[in-house]
Amino acid sequence: ANLPSINAPVILLCQTTLSEFDVANKVKTLQQKFPQLINYGGICYATTSRQQSIITLTKQCDLILVIGSTKSSNSKQLATIANSMNCPAFLLETPTELHKINFDKVENIGISAGASTPQEQIDLILAELNNLLELEICK
Repeated sequence: ANLPSINAPVILLCQTTLSEFDVANKVKTLQQKFPQLINYGGICYATTSRQQSIITLTKQCDLILVIGSTKSSNSKQLATIANSMNCPAFLLETPTELHKINFDKVENIGISAGASTPQEQIDLILAELNNLLELEICK
């Protein structure tokens, strides 16, 4: 809103791991300020796909586990989206963090990972989750 008016074409390019909702709100604000705006988008497919999957999981699960770094915007966004859908979500970096979660009354757990999360980290956390809860893990 504080940007100066521009009487020339305005092109929007973004490369982000923000949620689709956050980007859509920012684009809407820019389009109101600059009706001539040409939007080329910029949310990568891996990010969009994971965010859409989290939304689906929140409708089927009692709890969401997001495996990834607390420094990863993508991983943090996944947990934030789940929480905003009223589904408790936890961002996990290590298997030991599972021991801080109360799994009582939890029947269905959704699991996702940030786009840059190493497979080894995912495997370690899934193995510990299996040991902790003796689960049947479906992929």
